[in-house]
Formats: sequence, C-alpha cells, structure tokens
Amino acid sequence: MIDRIKPKKADLILILLLLAAAFSLLLARGRGDALTAEITVNGVSENSIDLRAVESPYDITLQNGVRLHVEPGGISFAESDCRGKDCVRCGVLKRAGQAAACVPNQTLVLLTGKPQKGAPDAVSY
Repeated sequence: MIDRIKPKKADLILILLLLAAAFSLLLARGRGDALTAEITVNGVSENSIDLRAVESPYDITLQNGVRLHVEPGGISFAESDCRGKDCVRCGVLKRAGQAAACVPNQTLVLLTGKPQKGAPDAVSY
C-alpha cells in the first residue's frame, strides 16, 4: 500500500503565512503612494504601520519576542531568538512588495503599497 504523506504543523503554518502575504498584496492594489508594513504573527495580522508617516526610528517587540526596527521609509528584523537568524540578516525592507519572514517564530513582514516609478518588477538574490 502507498503511505500518504501527512502535512506537519509547520507546513500548515507556512501555508497560512504565504496566504496572508498573498492576501495583503491583493489588498495593496489600488492604494495611493502609501508604503505600509503588514506584520503577521501565527497567521494573524498583528500590526500595520504606515512607513511614510514615521518620523523617527523606534523598535517594536512582538508577543513572540521578535523585535522589529522601524525607521522612516523602512522596517527590519532587529532581534530574534531563532537559530539561523536569517530574518535579521535580510536587512531593511524599503520597497513595496518586499517581504521577510522568521519561520521558526511564525512572523511575516510584508511591505504593501504602490511601487515607485522606475522600480524593478522583480529582484533576485
């Protein structure tokens, strides 16, 4: 008999994070020149920050202990207790459509808004 592969809890959480990101992108269509950071924890929208309205840098500590650094026009992961710390090394997100995630802490940061004129359609690293 063929054994069925059962999805693990982490797989389901990752799928929920990706669906939340896709939903946020759909909501972002048609907005003005706003640049908004959508913060999702455990698949639930935690916070939404208008980065164009930020005047001075500050930090946010989320319920799971992840610390985000918010600055005028950008946001980044400042600290996380995850093993690889890939989220912290992502750098500052500054353009609509950019995203960073800390999968072990189930945290997603997605920038929504209208892309700047002349901005590339996609960037590959």
